Amino acid sequence: MITIDEANALVHIDSNCERVTLPMNTAEAFEAVSKAWLRCGWDTKHVYTFTWFGRPIIQLPEDMVRTQEVIFQLQPDLLIETGVAHGGSLIFYASLFKALGRGRVIGIDIEIRPHNRKAIEEHCLHPLISLIEGSSTSPEIVAEASKLVSDGEKVLVMLDSNHSKEHVLAELQAYSPLVTPGSYIVATDGIMQELVGAPRSQADWGLNNPQQAVLEFLASNNQFEQIQPRGFSTKVQCFEQTLPIGLVHGCGVKLNYKYIHMCAPFVSIAVPTKNRAFLLGDCIRCALDQSYSNFELVIADNDDSAATQQVVAGFNDPRIKYFKTGGLSMPDNWEFAFQQTSGEVFTMLEDKQFLKYHALETIAKRFADSSVDVVTWSSDSFDDVGLFKRVWSPPASRQTAVFNSDEVLDKFLKGRSSEWSHFLPIAHLSAVRRALAKKVELSITGRQFLPVSPDYTSAFQWLAHGEKIVCLAEALVVYGTKQHSNGRAALLKQGLYEDFLRELKISDSDRYDRIPVKAMTVPGAIYNDYLHIRERLGGRLAPHELDMPRFYQSVHAYISNAFKEGVAMNRELEAWQTALNAESPSTRSEVMSQIKLAHLKGRMSQAIKKTECFIKGVWKKWVLRRPEWRYASAIDYIQAQKKEYQMS
Repeated sequence: MITIDEANALVHIDSNCERVTLPMNTAEAFEAVSKAWLRCGWDTKHVYTFTWFGRPIIQLPEDMVRTQEVIFQLQPDLLIETGVAHGGSLIFYASLFKALGRGRVIGIDIEIRPHNRKAIEEHCLHPLISLIEGSSTSPEIVAEASKLVSDGEKVLVMLDSNHSKEHVLAELQAYSPLVTPGSYIVATDGIMQELVGAPRSQADWGLNNPQQAVLEFLASNNQFEQIQPRGFSTKVQCFEQTLPIGLVHGCGVKLNYKYIHMCAPFVSIAVPTKNRAFLLGDCIRCALDQSYSNFELVIADNDDSAATQQVVAGFNDPRIKYFKTGGLSMPDNWEFAFQQTSGEVFTMLEDKQFLKYHALETIAKRFADSSVDVVTWSSDSFDDVGLFKRVWSPPASRQTAVFNSDEVLDKFLKGRSSEWSHFLPIAHLSAVRRALAKKVELSITGRQFLPVSPDYTSAFQWLAHGEKIVCLAEALVVYGTKQHSNGRAALLKQGLYEDFLRELKISDSDRYDRIPVKAMTVPGAIYNDYLHIRERLGGRLAPHELDMPRFYQSVHAYISNAFKEGVAMNRELEAWQTALNAESPSTRSEVMSQIKLAHLKGRMSQAIKKTECFIKGVWKKWVLRRPEWRYASAIDYIQAQKKEYQMS
């Protein structure tokens, strides 16, 4: 029994001949009063007094507001509700989806009375509602509902029909496979066990209730966990252990609902791809074959045909989330892929990259340190264009190190690409904590991947907002081929790169409007992207200016390499020379001396390399049997690495 002393702002709780007195401004006092209020509301049929947009809704307003919070945070594409009654809840959910501009509702009930069906079908929100009549646990009805779920849709499930333990457990088992990672299945009317002895209650409600069904379901299903929905007040956590229903709002009032969360994976891998179905199969196989299992694989198929979809259809793994995009630029497809992920840690794979067996395990261990924002790693590369096939690996002298963002920015702006590529958090050679990605999303840019070079624009933003970067010396991925590289296509001015630029729908000048060399080169575009990001974000990036001699050397080296490949680069060289002539004498002198030194070293080593390539190929491949020369394909190499790891 409770006694409320309003004059002295006290709540007295009498139980077992013992009185506990609580100040009225405490959460414990509010909980006690709330229990009494819920019982009083049940006895007076308070829950039956509400309507929503003209239809009776058998819900408490507090529950409705909290459910709205979950829907807004989750932004589901589809909500499935078992239990229709008058249709008020369906109308409520449909109105939220109408306001959001996305989402629809499926309502399932064993009997939808004609007058209720008529009212729902004549309602202005009916276009967002589908009705299915039949037992919610019938395999035929579950199958019918499943057919209405489109590929890639984010699904939220509300169970509000028969509230017996047996029925709710059957519904949990039937509809849980439809719940997408990061979403919820909600068992309503958890209040039943608190109402034993009240009017219209049953004596067995203490054990025969949704709460007991939830506990039994969780005991045999490790893909779900009972969790506080994201977006709710953090105050709730201090009450979770004391309230039997398990879910309360920030003020301590117990809700009728029991939320069960589809466990979000710790690691999300995004694979944006276009017209490379012939590579994607091996990429997927290696991504799924991991020593670590708590991950999802999101594939954003920007293909011009159905070839990629056919490849993905050959894999039957619930960790795969497939989305058909089409017609997107590379940055937009990458951004779409990121938006579909839900893990605490995000990384990206190119379709020509193959993850090593222990890659995700290694990454997850590093992120166990909550202070780490980004982890980068090296890569191996399978050379299938040289005279002899071989694997190129990072130098053995490379060491794992920890840097702050300023140190990485200095390395990028002042060092050669061979020196900074290991440290810069390029999207497909790094992983980022979602909290950091969220900061980017909330910044002025509003997204991770911006033109021209999305792998670099994301890196610059992560450095602008992040702090601690762990740079692993170890190679965690293998580039499976050199024959299908955007970078090489850019160097050779091939159609693949021309298509990439055309899809960006930006003018030529936008690719070099912030740099002095007014011609398109890959390093120039990357530096230009950096200056764009620096200008928009400022902050940490502001003090880090271009090192002009290093800029000119990088662009000149790119132009020289293209000339060696037989590519006409006269316009680019002329633009480079014009820009350099406008620099100070000291800058011109430093640039030219460095270029001459690099040219001299190049000429001396080129003749030696041509001879060595053949001699070493024969000697190391067939005589010494060196490991990097043994493999016929990148997959052979991946499998060998897996065996070595397992044996160790």
